[in-house]
Amino acid sequence: MKIGPLSLHVFTDGFGSIEENIFDNVYFTSTEIKEANTIIDLGAHHCSFTIYSIIKSSPGSTIIAVEPNPLAIKLCIDNIKALSWLISKKELSVKILNRAVWDSEETINLKLSWWSEGSHVSSGLHGNGIKVKAITLDNIIKLARGKTIIKMDIEGAEYRVLKNSNIKDVHKIAVEVHGDLNTIIEILRNQGFKTYIQHHKIGKELSATWLRIKPRSYGSLIATYRFVVSQIAKPTVTIVKGMRA
Repeated sequence: MKIGPLSLHVFTDGFGSIEENIFDNVYFTSTEIKEANTIIDLGAHHCSFTIYSIIKSSPGSTIIAVEPNPLAIKLCIDNIKALSWLISKKELSVKILNRAVWDSEETINLKLSWWSEGSHVSSGLHGNGIKVKAITLDNIIKLARGKTIIKMDIEGAEYRVLKNSNIKDVHKIAVEVHGDLNTIIEILRNQGFKTYIQHHKIGKELSATWLRIKPRSYGSLIATYRFVVSQIAKPTVTIVKGMRA
């Protein structure tokens, strides 16, 4: 898919992450990314937020993408390679980890959803899905340096991960919540964050942006879908942001 000068490899049904991370970043502003020394993308999917971070980050920054789905990792690698010239020019350190973020280092179960953005992990090795290796957030943070920000979209695992992690050295965090909002807020406040909630409405105005995407047939299809769904369902993305008080 071509978005202006960008050429990205994406899941056909992954248009939501493109809207959230490329068209209008719902996690961090370009200024917040530019001011960070390390940007961590948890639940990278096909790395649209990572791509945005590569473009907006300051020279010398470290960017870490973490994603358990091996199919998504292949797309991530292709997208990172396409921006190798920019990574080299800005002297960025970009790391891609094919791991699930969890509260322990073990092999766990990844249930692949019919909708690529909805895949989720669970403990143990039973049930439908594939086996993936997990990494703790504490060990991911060990790879960071300086002012660190974290984008987290891990499809329901956020409570377990945050509850059992030490993120007191993290400057800012943005979590897409899939469970109890108040519980996530409490965890972040207990770790010294000042929190606030952002509700991002995905509206019909995005339809016009999709009409400029190539291939035209795909862009037109998503533009129609977005226009209709925005009128019926009025979808909203809820983000809890935490910053040092």
